[in-house]
Amino acid sequence: MSVFLDTFERNRYAVFPNAQPETFARFRKVFKDVAEEFVGYPIEDLNLLHKYVTVEQINPLRVKIFNALNALPNWKKDYYSLAADQLSAMFGPDISIQIKLCLSIQMPNDAGSVLMMHSDTMSGQSQFECVLWTAVTDAFDSNAMYIFHPPESQKIYDALPSYQHRGMNELFEDNKKDAVIANAKMGDCILFSSTLFHGNQLNKTDKTRISLNCRFKSLFSPEYAAVPHERTTGTFYEPLFMSPVTKIGLAYNENILF
Repeated sequence: MSVFLDTFERNRYAVFPNAQPETFARFRKVFKDVAEEFVGYPIEDLNLLHKYVTVEQINPLRVKIFNALNALPNWKKDYYSLAADQLSAMFGPDISIQIKLCLSIQMPNDAGSVLMMHSDTMSGQSQFECVLWTAVTDAFDSNAMYIFHPPESQKIYDALPSYQHRGMNELFEDNKKDAVIANAKMGDCILFSSTLFHGNQLNKTDKTRISLNCRFKSLFSPEYAAVPHERTTGTFYEPLFMSPVTKIGLAYNENILF
């Protein structure tokens, strides 16, 4: 665990195998079952999803899979279990989780699935948050996510004002040489800080990439407070685990003398 923590502190992200292969397989089965029901016949391999589904069909399929994943009983604790040791080492016993489990499907040459460079903190999410991203299929080359290391991410933050009118696409183009491809095998997890710039590009491989993602933070870490915002506890996060002392403290009524 010390190696993981050292790697994460240095790079603000780390790649590692999930800790619960059977649980991961259940998540993956949702993708296959829903996709097969959607197309009406068996799918040989999720890497080849693009041979069964058109670009026009991909968004309706995403919605069906999203709903099925979030209808799974106990999905929050199950998804946490994929990286329980890493998450508990990072956040301790008091952990909040994003209310919804999200997914990404990136088929070859699907420009509509390209997610431009961004950081989660730019959307108002906590800078104390981490994203747990899990590869449902192999992620490699142009179908994988890219990440900018901390110095390069800081360089992009510093450049934002000068690109206000030129846009994020041009900012990415001017910095893409520094992007690191986050290759991951099926079942691998990538845990990364919400402060890092990341995104994906046009998938020029011959394989579809499918992934899961969900966000975690300490129950007590600060949240975005500059203006009223939805990325807060109750609308975006909810408590997942509480330590005994936290439960006691929350139940305490200061008007009652013991």
